[in-house]
Amino acid sequence: MIRQYRHTRECWLYFLQGGELAGWLGRNSIFERNKQAIKSGIFKMHVRLLNESPWTSRIRQPLRVCDNYLVYAQHWEIRNCYQIVALISPGAHQRVDQLLPTIIEIVESEFQSLNEHELKSLLHVTA
Repeated sequence: MIRQYRHTRECWLYFLQGGELAGWLGRNSIFERNKQAIKSGIFKMHVRLLNESPWTSRIRQPLRVCDNYLVYAQHWEIRNCYQIVALISPGAHQRVDQLLPTIIEIVESEFQSLNEHELKSLLHVTA
């Protein structure tokens, strides 16, 4: 799973920094049924795993869906600062509602509450 996480993180960071959308990355959206997740700046991106075939470039990003999520947050004050919170697989659609309260707590207490100086002290990459 560490290898999978590193691969997904690298594809995602490259995309955030203006790079081409990798075939491993899919639809990117908010958790539209959870107002607190939206308020906390939490997003999900569908991702293909290394043991799966990547999407072809002919498939547009909004149509790239699967049952694996990269869950991340964007800082509400420092817009180019992100936190990867989870890689949920398998069964992301089924499991995410149960996991969201914990994810929200992590994001709010360990990310959104930090100032710029505290954020810079974290192991990080900014886009």
